[in-house]
Amino acid sequence: MIKPCMDRISFLKESIKNFKSIGSITQSGEALCRRMSSHINYSDRVIVELGAGDGVITKHLLDSMHKDAILLCFEINDNYATKLAQIGDDRLNVIVDSAENLKFHLERFGFEKADIIISSIPFLVFSDDLRDSILNICKSCLHQNGRFVQFHYTLTMRNLYKSIFGKIQMSFVLLNAPPAYVYSCLNTNYTHFDRGAK
Repeated sequence: MIKPCMDRISFLKESIKNFKSIGSITQSGEALCRRMSSHINYSDRVIVELGAGDGVITKHLLDSMHKDAILLCFEINDNYATKLAQIGDDRLNVIVDSAENLKFHLERFGFEKADIIISSIPFLVFSDDLRDSILNICKSCLHQNGRFVQFHYTLTMRNLYKSIFGKIQMSFVLLNAPPAYVYSCLNTNYTHFDRGAK
């Protein structure tokens, strides 16, 4: 079993202090980490993780990745970013910046698009405008038929993800506290999502 980078009490304290950006007071469980990382294919070379937290999912992603793949790991919390940097894998690149700057950082590393984006961003506590902006950026930075994977504790985001990415598959992870839904979105819809469009 992979141990989290931060103990549960420390994670709870950090979450309470920064709830608006973290959006959870519990770490992802083993079953959820495995389900999220299971969407990585052996052919994926450019992998992005958004909202990596203390790295509990990150370690599973690295275990699932090809030895020649690269992981661009975004985390805006300095304490979490420090923990991520301690993982010590040459394929891991910790980026202390917002997901809004994904395109810039992909280009900085010499890539135009990502093969897969794994996200733990707490979109439900974001404003609609910020959430829609980040999701459209993710869409534009994915290869056609690239995959966007996100977990939530509710089903309320299903129609939004479908309208943005085009095709969506759902799975339920009961053995997590609380139980979680994993949204696996295939990037087939190449129109820009606009909430105000008719």
